[in-house]
Amino acid sequence: MQRTLIIFLILAIFFGCSRTPEGSNTSTAPSTAGTSGEDNSNPTIDSLIYPTNNAQVYVFDDLMFNITASDDNNIKYLYVIIDNTTNTYNINSKTVNYKNYTILKNSMQGNNKTIKFLVEDSAGKKSEIKSVNISILSSSIDWDYKESFNEFLPTDIKVNYREGTYQNSLYNISWNYTQVRNDGGSNVNNVIPYYTNPDSISNPPLLPTPVIRNSNIAILISAPITEGISKLYFQYFQPFSSALNFNLKITREDTNITLFETNIVKTQDKWTLKEFGPINLNIDGNFRIIFTQNGGGQLAIDNIRWK
Repeated sequence: MQRTLIIFLILAIFFGCSRTPEGSNTSTAPSTAGTSGEDNSNPTIDSLIYPTNNAQVYVFDDLMFNITASDDNNIKYLYVIIDNTTNTYNINSKTVNYKNYTILKNSMQGNNKTIKFLVEDSAGKKSEIKSVNISILSSSIDWDYKESFNEFLPTDIKVNYREGTYQNSLYNISWNYTQVRNDGGSNVNNVIPYYTNPDSISNPPLLPTPVIRNSNIAILISAPITEGISKLYFQYFQPFSSALNFNLKITREDTNITLFETNIVKTQDKWTLKEFGPINLNIDGNFRIIFTQNGGGQLAIDNIRWK
């Protein structure tokens, strides 16, 4: 009997110690499977091509951003802040290659400005603000119109020459083109056309930049433009091996009525940025601007200004 009691006590002690006390933390931890690949980093602004800090820009210059998100999510919004006014752009892409003339024209009057850039990704995470300080110079001519081909982005036109119509939404002016591409002939980082600028021409071209093929049917022609033209200016360069020989014409809506015409011939000067004008025209009424080839090589043209 005594031996039976001892055995019973030993078993009771054994089973009592093996129970898990209430409130203990020995339960199985929740699974973390599938969470190791989550991206908890914020996007960053890796680079700004233009303007650089302390740059001097003209009122009519383009504002150029080249921004890449450093995390795994696309950039959803780009915020450009000037004088406490935020300009918001829908991006939905990994990289931002963007130039915008409206910001400079409408928001940047004055001597000195600080421009702030901020991006937000598709997960709602924001980068730190990147700022640049710039000095703004008055344009020597108060141009009424500037065609920098910001929106000249038709599908399948890079490298391939195409025909179609390009619409400038800022001025509601359209351009018809035949045998034209939009990549400047060659480019650096898909942002800046490849050229040299030994004369330090201000506001040099940024992509897109039209290239008119060396063909007798190649043409870049504006739709009829109202209000006349008193002055004209543009930039151009030779993107390939053949020297330039092209025509500029100003006509009425009927292209058989020529109001101004000149032939521009350049000796071999590959990749050197040139400028034409400003020239005085003093033409009233509706007109067209027309560029055609005259037996020369491919022509890159950009930053057409007139008033």
